[in-house]
Amino acid sequence: MELSTAECCRLAEALSALGQGRWRDFENTLWLAFGDDWTRLLGMLVKHKHVVMRGRWKDEPTLTENGRLLLERLTARPTSAAG
Repeated sequence: MELSTAECCRLAEALSALGQGRWRDFENTLWLAFGDDWTRLLGMLVKHKHVVMRGRWKDEPTLTENGRLLLERLTARPTSAAG
């Protein structure tokens, strides 16, 4: 999935919320930024082990170490692209 710079910023915003334990804000940000494709993006994040699903019904996403590394790359991207 190819993301625009604006989409990368929104994904970084979502991952940042998740890193702070605000998983509902994470999901809302993904939905607002990606519309109906947000569940596909979440599936990709889980598949690539950036996010794991926890909780009683496996419905609470949690950021993994891989996810933190992705967040670092996403937040560094706009700076390097400005260059």
